[in-house]
Amino acid sequence: MAGVCDEECWKALVEASWSLGDRLLVLTSPNMRGDDVAELQASLARLGFDCGRVDGILGPRTARAVGDFQSNCGLPADGVCGTHTVRAVRRVIGQTGDGPGIAAVRERERLRQAPTSV
Repeated sequence: MAGVCDEECWKALVEASWSLGDRLLVLTSPNMRGDDVAELQASLARLGFDCGRVDGILGPRTARAVGDFQSNCGLPADGVCGTHTVRAVRRVIGQTGDGPGIAAVRERERLRQAPTSV
């Protein structure tokens, strides 16, 4: 029906409304979802922290990547992305330049070294 926002549509609108730093990102059940989570995942992947596919869903793999990042930055490694973690992500991302990021370089190298037979 045109002009009607059902529950699914409303959830999609809410998920798209978040920016990284707007809210505390923590592993919950059901998983948190949103554009802020996707931005966090993309940033962590660019820095070489494996959070799986960038899908905007904060699952165990993303929480583990947040904890690894925090540990590497000298922050308490609790897997929760709050103000200090967002600030650290932005600071480190700002120092990486415009290249493909470490995750892309690692993937390219993995593919280069993979056996060529199918």
